[in-house]
Amino acid sequence: MLLLLMRHGIAEELRAGQADAARELTQIGAKKTREALRGLKFFQDEINFIACSPLMRAVQTAQIAEEIFENGQPQIWPELEDAEYSALAQRLKSLVVATALLVGHEPGISQFVAQILSGENSSFEIQFKKAAVCALDVDWSTPRPRATLLWHVSPKMLRLMVPMRAPKPEL
Repeated sequence: MLLLLMRHGIAEELRAGQADAARELTQIGAKKTREALRGLKFFQDEINFIACSPLMRAVQTAQIAEEIFENGQPQIWPELEDAEYSALAQRLKSLVVATALLVGHEPGISQFVAQILSGENSSFEIQFKKAAVCALDVDWSTPRPRATLLWHVSPKMLRLMVPMRAPKPEL
């Protein structure tokens, strides 16, 4: 499985009396996330499945991905809120798709990547800026999943990919 892990886009600051789960993408956050996801399409034309944490900023990021990749409605996975390894790995093992995009939060998403790559809780760190994407090739058929890091791209690099796309030749 090609597993794409993405941190949500830039969200509004927490206001007094506001629940953290209700924080939305800012206008610029939504714009930059859309541009980053268009850049992701440069690397990956098709995504078969999208899931996100139940927090609003992750839901909005997944909805933008759904628009760009034209799939069905993203699924809400509560275990993506903190990306607890065993719960998330169990869910992923039962998923039968070629390519999945999961939208989550820090520090959980980077800890999940570190654990799936190293096989244990370690001091290995990977930085996920807002709207960054990491691609892993994961084999779930073994008792301990085997994963290979294919690439990790910052949102700025993803946004720069959009103008690099060559127009498709007309037939």
